[in-house]
Amino acid sequence: MKKCLAFYALFFASLALRAQDVTKQQLEIDAKCDVYFNNFLIKDDLVSGGKGIEPVVVDVSGYKMVTFEKTTGIVNFYADKDSCKDCTADGCAGLTNIDGSKCKEMTGIAHSKKKGFLVGVFISTSVFETEPAHAINFTDKDNYITWGPDLGQVFYIGDGHTDKGETQKILIPADADKLYLGFADAFVGIPGRYKDNTGKLNTTIVLHKAVQTDYKERPLKN
Repeated sequence: MKKCLAFYALFFASLALRAQDVTKQQLEIDAKCDVYFNNFLIKDDLVSGGKGIEPVVVDVSGYKMVTFEKTTGIVNFYADKDSCKDCTADGCAGLTNIDGSKCKEMTGIAHSKKKGFLVGVFISTSVFETEPAHAINFTDKDNYITWGPDLGQVFYIGDGHTDKGETQKILIPADADKLYLGFADAFVGIPGRYKDNTGKLNTTIVLHKAVQTDYKERPLKN
């Protein structure tokens, strides 16, 4: 009996420690959230169609991995055009080819089959001079299981799950302390055209202090 009690004590203690290693936050992400908002190198009035609003900012200090639970909601881009209406977090059919050259220390992002999807980028407020990351073309790569982006590398999130419903694991760069969440609008060229966006997404982000994967490399390279 004592052995059983000891086993259950260790079991529940283990569960308590695991719970402490995970933090959940409920987030609302407006369709106007501009992932590039704080990093433009051009004047606000020169951003075609408007900058939008600041991205949702998540403090990732002390954490090693991010996942997303169920994401709901609908967002609209160029709402007068049917091809850009009623997009989920995974976006709508179309083309994305964002040029990040006018944004400080942030890359563009590309996808030849989707547009209007939820994106993220890890930022460091203490490391200012880093080797420039390269932009990723996520065509046929958005179904990743594990992804380890570099600082400043804008990446595809969507609803945070693969086509089979598996939770996607996003590894946090060692020097990152912020995660920006929003959209890469204008779809082609310099980011912009946020002012006419409507709708919002609701999601639960899960921050992990331990990396729950044995994967050692970054699987996505152009």
